[in-house]
Amino acid sequence: MKLKSILTFMTAIALLVTMTGCDSKTKAEAITSETIIMTVNDEEIKASEAILVLRNIQSLYETYYNVTDWDIEVEEGVTIEDKAKEGAIDYLTRLVILEKVAADKGVTLSEEKKAEVDEAASSFFESLNQNDIEQYGITSELVKKQLYSNALSEELFNQEMADFKPDEEKLEQELQKSEEYLKVQEQGYEEFLKKARVRHILISTLDENQQPLEGEALEEKEALAKDVLDKLKAGEDFVELVGQYSEDPGSKDSGGEYMVAKTGTNRMVPEFEEASFSVEPGQLSDLVKTQYGYHIIKVEEIIQPEETEIEQFKQYIQQMKDYAIDIQKQEAFNALYEGWKESYTIEVKDNVLANIGILRVQEEDTQDNESNGEQEESNEGTGTENSEEPEANTTSDEETESAEETEGETTQE
Repeated sequence: MKLKSILTFMTAIALLVTMTGCDSKTKAEAITSETIIMTVNDEEIKASEAILVLRNIQSLYETYYNVTDWDIEVEEGVTIEDKAKEGAIDYLTRLVILEKVAADKGVTLSEEKKAEVDEAASSFFESLNQNDIEQYGITSELVKKQLYSNALSEELFNQEMADFKPDEEKLEQELQKSEEYLKVQEQGYEEFLKKARVRHILISTLDENQQPLEGEALEEKEALAKDVLDKLKAGEDFVELVGQYSEDPGSKDSGGEYMVAKTGTNRMVPEFEEASFSVEPGQLSDLVKTQYGYHIIKVEEIIQPEETEIEQFKQYIQQMKDYAIDIQKQEAFNALYEGWKESYTIEVKDNVLANIGILRVQEEDTQDNESNGEQEESNEGTGTENSEEPEANTTSDEETESAEETEGETTQE
């Protein structure tokens, strides 16, 4: 992972930090800047380090997987939040162990890399909320420590994988999962990257509810499609008949025209695509039946790919290969890591882990508003200097403790 990626990975941590309540099985424990959440051999890991990682995991889940309900069970008795907390513990464990292994193997950072880490840590720390920094002891040194550990892990990975040789058989098996890869191997780049500019008339075989027609209604549609095809063979104008008969709203106003390609996101259905490349330019297809109905296709021209398109697609195929090789590298490095991990004793304090959790922004806003409302009501209701302000604060604390219940146990993935 490059340093820029590390900073991007860490930047998402700049969310408000909160603590959750505990479940009925775990005794509540106040968490401070000195609270220890786990040990790896003799090294103690503070809860604030886990919070930094957990906030980042939360941001990634919400951004890339659109997670909004953290209480959904991904397996019996295990919620998405539980998995996120497990991930934070696993990530911290990995950082500590890889940093120690790197030290044993003499892996260090160059002065240039250290300067990059320092700059990244400073920039990130400045983005953190000041209240969080003060309450949970999140320091610039803590941020720098995690970034340094990431950078050392990267250097160790590069050193250990420098002479890596991929398993070619596994590589080919992975590549063959891609339809594009298979077709370009079969057809060659020039043939595969051709495009066909076509016009078509669609006689739909779907009813108004987009359900397939049956019986007599379907037979009538087939008869109409054959009649239109006969008109075209007799020399009637294709574009005019598109306007009269075609039931494809996506192309009717453009004379039924489409650009058909064998790759990309806007692919035509297989039957349509195959017919478009099976007919000579200027010729008509027979009736082509698809899930939408009967198509009559006229190929206007076959467009050969430009050299730049071929080179770009070659680069795309190479990226597929590089990605598959990177997966193999990561698997090989993970096997090394699991071996190193066996010589370490890892202890997680479940009662502390139970008391950190995912930030529910909406719940936090509601609690703040309720607390402020109670405070104002208390002041206005008594009208004296001896109004019982602690009562409002006590209520807010109790609400915060009970806002989110989390499981107290974690497992190593």
